[in-house]
Amino acid sequence: MGSLSKLRSLKIGSNRISGSLISELGQLTSLELLIADSNKLSGSIPSEMANMVKLTWINLNRNFLTGNIPKEFVKLINLEVLDLGSNYLNGKVPLEICELYQSGRLGRFGSDCADGGILICPLGICCSVCY
Repeated sequence: MGSLSKLRSLKIGSNRISGSLISELGQLTSLELLIADSNKLSGSIPSEMANMVKLTWINLNRNFLTGNIPKEFVKLINLEVLDLGSNYLNGKVPLEICELYQSGRLGRFGSDCADGGILICPLGICCSVCY
């Protein structure tokens, strides 16, 4: 990943890519846009992605991701869109993520937090788009 350290945009959506998100993604510290929706990605979201502090947009919608949303995502101070809907994430949405959304710093947050969903928002509805 070191040779990709200046990469600013990674758009790999709708490509039937399978496997897990690797922790080395966190080394892409210049990345601003990550679109990997509509694939067959599985496993958990690596907390190391929080090292990608220039990210403004993350779309991991429509995959097979499991586990929790990393609370370390609060470090992504430039993040405007976080779309994690239509996955198999569980547990509580980190309070810090809900606070980012409610403060207006995070303009769009999509997840499976609708009635009967598998994610629990500690401050009530904290999603702008629920799946």
